[in-house]
Amino acid sequence: MSIDLSKYSVKKDMNVFLSASEKAIIEWLEDNGFSGKLTTANINKIEFVVEKDGVKDILEVTSTRKATVESALECCENFRKAFDLKCENARLRKLLEAKRARR
Repeated sequence: MSIDLSKYSVKKDMNVFLSASEKAIIEWLEDNGFSGKLTTANINKIEFVVEKDGVKDILEVTSTRKATVESALECCENFRKAFDLKCENARLRKLLEAKRARR
């Protein structure tokens, strides 16, 4: 899994461009099996469109949440919990559709 940073490839060195919190978020996404793309990175927020197991979502971390690595990672864990519920919802919808199709 990887995170596409190509939108910001005009920057000569992404390590200088990204803060420690932003680097931690990217590492967390990759370690947790997400693939996706960095869509916004500015002083106010960092935003990713991510996908895992065929389910897409948006992870947005605002400036107050990315102030420290610990706060950013806490935001990521909250996102993971919500994403897991979204995946379960998608799974249940597929089961329901399959059940309706058998009728």
